[in-house]
Amino acid sequence: MVANHEVKGPTVAVPLTYASFHRRLFSMTIDIVAIYIIMTPVLGLLYAIKIKGLSWYDIIGHIQQYMSEDSQKNFSDLLQYIKDNKLIFRYLIIQVINAVAISLMILPLWLFKGMTPGKFITNTVLVNQADLKLPNLKQCLVRMFVFMLSIIPLGLGFIAIALNSKRRALYDMAAGTVVVLRRGRNFTK
Repeated sequence: MVANHEVKGPTVAVPLTYASFHRRLFSMTIDIVAIYIIMTPVLGLLYAIKIKGLSWYDIIGHIQQYMSEDSQKNFSDLLQYIKDNKLIFRYLIIQVINAVAISLMILPLWLFKGMTPGKFITNTVLVNQADLKLPNLKQCLVRMFVFMLSIIPLGLGFIAIALNSKRRALYDMAAGTVVVLRRGRNFTK
């Protein structure tokens, strides 16, 4: 979709075009693959870290052993075992560390370049909706926080991309950002 904004280039004004749903989806897919490649060894280390004497690998082994010892055990027994050993708390710690690690990878890319590897490949850039400059730190932090929340309810925060004319997700609306095509423009702070 072409917006009313025009950004002056080196010689002519070029109309601003919002990134389509499919382009954003492809960009996000590229980013997920890149994050997966980087985070796989990191998660392997996180799962190996012992918290109160148990690593996540130990916990999974204990659950498998617990369930195989007696065929009479049922789901409520498993839930009691998980509760007694505070496994949910341990799992949440690992997930928080994981979210922080991903944020530390993505936030600088948004802040200084307005793009991730996926946005680079799809020729899009993240900008402040008000002035079409790169987003500031507050916008990047809000966007990341709401992005993480958007994942929780089956990705419902992403559906907004298909439902509005500027192709903004819930996290873009919260942060005051928009994803546009670069088309040779140089977006700055």
